[in-house]
Amino acid sequence: GVMRASSGLQHLLLEACGGVVVATSANRSGEPLCANADTDAEALRALADHVLSHTLPVVNRIDDSVLRWAAGGALTLRLGRGLAPVALPHPGGSNTGTLGVGAQIKGALALQTASHRLLSPDLGDLSSVAGAAHHRNTCHQWLERHGLSVSLLACDQHPGYSASAWAAELAACQQLPLSAVQHHHAHLLAVMAEHRIGGPALGVAWDGTGQGDDGSLWGGEALAISTGGYRRVAHLRPWPLPGGERAQREPRRAALGLFLEAYGPSWQERLASLPNLSWRESFSSEELQVLEKSVLRGLNAPRCSSIGRLFDAVAALLGLAQCCSYEAQAALALEALALEALEQNRDEACPLELPLQRSDADGPWQWNWQPLLEQLLEALARGTPAPLIALNFHQALAQAIAALAREQGCDQLVLAGGCFQNALLLELTISALNQQGCRALWPQQLPCNDAALPIGQLLAAETMSINRVAPRAESHVPGRRR
Repeated sequence: GVMRASSGLQHLLLEACGGVVVATSANRSGEPLCANADTDAEALRALADHVLSHTLPVVNRIDDSVLRWAAGGALTLRLGRGLAPVALPHPGGSNTGTLGVGAQIKGALALQTASHRLLSPDLGDLSSVAGAAHHRNTCHQWLERHGLSVSLLACDQHPGYSASAWAAELAACQQLPLSAVQHHHAHLLAVMAEHRIGGPALGVAWDGTGQGDDGSLWGGEALAISTGGYRRVAHLRPWPLPGGERAQREPRRAALGLFLEAYGPSWQERLASLPNLSWRESFSSEELQVLEKSVLRGLNAPRCSSIGRLFDAVAALLGLAQCCSYEAQAALALEALALEALEQNRDEACPLELPLQRSDADGPWQWNWQPLLEQLLEALARGTPAPLIALNFHQALAQAIAALAREQGCDQLVLAGGCFQNALLLELTISALNQQGCRALWPQQLPCNDAALPIGQLLAAETMSINRVAPRAESHVPGRRR
């Protein structure tokens, strides 16, 4: 990415350095930005040899905005300086004071005033103690700034998220109504709020993971949205993730789960025709034995329907990333590889398909990944270039969404979730939908990742049934701020 100087001090630094410099945020990984050279001195010493500061207080720490160009316009990846807060007008003010507290990795908050829904800048990862405290403090500051007290709370339904736990504690302490909103429902509602459309609507929410209503990890969802909630229309066929959360950082585990689900204990026989598959070398024989037993016994192997994890698995099989050091590393590498084939104008046949199927007449449709896995293994055995496989994988996903739109007979489809930060996937999907007369709506002003969830939570809280939380005497949440 490229940043231009945004202050006089930065211009002077560039002049002194004689040109381009490499910059990074002043924070430890997963923690909020440092805002005080004295109180944050220990963290700053670990980041840099010298610190250039000033005596002005940093009242509102805020990161840089990040955008990319996709589908003929700007695609917001991170709301920061110059873009946030976002104010979406809304009619009426009956829910003034509703607070949406967001999710976990990309923390944010949304506040409903008499005339607008306000979305905060990206507040970072809430997994650390410092990150969770920064989120809580920002919530209090926003309420005080707008002269509001909380009237209703909305959070993600995952109870393990820091923001959800804090919202439940605050609701119990102050006897406030609390709405726990399903992750992908909030994703789609946020896009609908940006485009100012009401229900009913059909939407596709593809991301890494979010807790589903059945307790499994969702992430490849198609939901029918109505004023009363949502209905799961389709989803990616589930499979186990060996090791649970570790699989989110180790794409090799997502691929192993696919093999075990598809072929059972005889999965290694299926790979006999691929002796040079580098993915297999990423495990020791002991690791494979332990993980295989855990999956077959159902131990620490939650089932998921995540497109993000499918990206991981394909990237691992193509040798792009077996273990990751940052979020979406494998998916980014897979997109880059596909773009390489696109730039080379490669048009060799490499059919990959993610068919939409239905095994139960009363249940939701499923995108079945097993034919795609078989075709991918056959392409590897033929020696098909990896860039071509990566490109056809993206095309298969876009066609899978188009097939859903055809089956449902819809002329408008909402797209949401972190997977659509992938510009190639987004553009291929929009094109496939346009070819059959279906209009795509995707987030542009708001991020399509979890940072937009608080806006969707506000909308859900307007229509969903509200849970009254019983008070807890042991709660230590600060009193209501006015």
